[in-house]
Amino acid sequence: MIDFTGHVRRESVRFAEAIQRAADADGALDATLLDATVPSCPDWRLADLIWHLSEVQDFWAHILDENISGPEGYERPPRPDDGALLDFIVQRSANLVAALERRQDDEPCWSWSPKGGTVGWVRRRQAQEALVHRVDAELTVGDSTPINDALAGDGVDEILRVMLDIGELPGWLSFHSEDGRVVLDAGNRWWALTLGRVTGRDPEAEADVEALDLPALSVVDAGDGSGEAAVVDGDTRIAASAADLNLWLWGRIDATALKVVGDVGAATRLRQTAADATK
Repeated sequence: MIDFTGHVRRESVRFAEAIQRAADADGALDATLLDATVPSCPDWRLADLIWHLSEVQDFWAHILDENISGPEGYERPPRPDDGALLDFIVQRSANLVAALERRQDDEPCWSWSPKGGTVGWVRRRQAQEALVHRVDAELTVGDSTPINDALAGDGVDEILRVMLDIGELPGWLSFHSEDGRVVLDAGNRWWALTLGRVTGRDPEAEADVEALDLPALSVVDAGDGSGEAAVVDGDTRIAASAADLNLWLWGRIDATALKVVGDVGAATRLRQTAADATK
């Protein structure tokens, strides 16, 4: 059982600590540091990254505490001056952790995903949100600290099943397989996927709206490391540590950390599908 709330707390602290370690001798966040470009999100400065995570955590603390049925009525807090952003994120992180600790996993909670709808979903999503952005902060300041293996493996599972898997399609959409099976192998966990495209036209759309034609995937099987035979059966096998697979799917590292056996192009197509779905 993964302690997602504990990971939200720890990854949020590590986010702030990575930035603090890069501050000057007096602990001040100078303009040069805050203006640094985030390599994994090049449209953002470090200050924008801090503000983004602050907003996300403030929003979900509000959703959890108010127990409302949607984002309507949420008022975004005013953005502080850059020099006050670190104190701001520390407080927002603490508020989110406290809100999560007050709720149970099976309690209903609004979510933007049809696969969500519970506090447990929020807890899991926010652990991954804090992890990925902690890595963003470390990439920006030239730092690197380890990633918990269980959290990383769950991150691979979440992005595949929640962000990318087609799930149940409405009748006007069709999934067309374009590749043989692709297996992601993290050693102690694996996932078998089919890559393809989703096409179709919403019958209720306006006449000038184009039909959909998007890259997509279906998760057809998964298991732990005891399922060696299932891994070997894949037409293409992409192997790496759970941490590297997670960061690669999120576009935080390139494919040099992967070992690809089979169709190298399938790895490229999988990463592009992830990029298109997580913008």
